Amino acid sequence: MAAEWADNTSYQELSSLFRNTAEFLKTDPDSKLIKFNAWLWVYYQTRDQRVRERAQQEILKLGGKVEMSEDGEKRFVLPDASK
Repeated sequence: MAAEWADNTSYQELSSLFRNTAEFLKTDPDSKLIKFNAWLWVYYQTRDQRVRERAQQEILKLGGKVEMSEDGEKRFVLPDASK
């Protein structure tokens, strides 16, 4: 559905990404990597502190770790993305 919505907007380039993700989820509907990336996207796309806290909480529940970059930016890594 997201791909169809994106087709008629300025986000058309995301249509194939959404379609590919949907196809992948058909084979692995409980993908930790997909969940991690989705929450990561939420975290970085909002400035709302409550939303960011929730996204960070979900990332950590999935096994994500917080790291600080050399320039002081928070980043998240998923040590074992194969599960």
